[in-house]
Amino acid sequence: MCVVSDHLQHTTVVVHRFQQDVLQYMKQLWPWLKKIFYFSDGAASQYKNYKNFTNLVYRKDDFGLNAEWHFFATSHGKNACDGVGGTIKREAARASLHAVTTGHILTPMQLYDLGCQHIKNVKFFYIAKEEIISHEVEQNKRFKDAKSMSGTRNHHCYIPSSDKSLVVMRISGDDTSFVAKLFNTQHTPHAQAEPSPSTVTLLQCQPGKYIAFIYDGKWWIGNILEISEGDIRVTAMHPHAPAVFSMASQRRHLLGSTAGHNLSCQSSHDNKWKTV
Repeated sequence: MCVVSDHLQHTTVVVHRFQQDVLQYMKQLWPWLKKIFYFSDGAASQYKNYKNFTNLVYRKDDFGLNAEWHFFATSHGKNACDGVGGTIKREAARASLHAVTTGHILTPMQLYDLGCQHIKNVKFFYIAKEEIISHEVEQNKRFKDAKSMSGTRNHHCYIPSSDKSLVVMRISGDDTSFVAKLFNTQHTPHAQAEPSPSTVTLLQCQPGKYIAFIYDGKWWIGNILEISEGDIRVTAMHPHAPAVFSMASQRRHLLGSTAGHNLSCQSSHDNKWKTV
């Protein structure tokens, strides 16, 4: 598939407007389609930014489809769509070179007509600039309540959750994930109250689990390395809270059971936090 337009900017709004026609066509071809897996490069202008992430959490509302967005590592994003683009540009250049006084490809509409008439097995769409400008007005109403996220450069998998937040992973299929909030609490649609943590014993914290703890007056997230005689040795993740993302480091802390540390324990395989 190929989308042609006389709008000369490649922004998040343009991508979303293109997706409207593309996904509608795909649903006509495959009525049983339920979920879309996006794979793209990490271009900040149209893909890896808070506007695109905001549209991602609204994917079910906009198109009736669940979705995930995965980003290729730098310089590893070449795939079939690049071949389609190269073929179209090559055929357009050839048609212009063959033309003598008329028939040159000078406008987006002429490129669209060429593709529809002479390039088989590629579905073409044409979206006018006016449609995109009108769509941008509606999109900006959505974006005004959203906020940007830090640390997106180092993470490559984004999965929407039911409360309009994102489950973020460093790589696709990672065992460890973070929940990123795109909206302030008062703007989050259908926000659900967090369940109250249940009290557990120190013995229920095991190596390999994650804990949130107070150290030097600041909240940190860490991975339990070992537990010995009531003490917990952890690898802290930086930076300390509040932060959208934290990354593992080599800095280690020893948490004493009698030192009054405030701990919350989480298994690496679930999302249930328990206070210790």
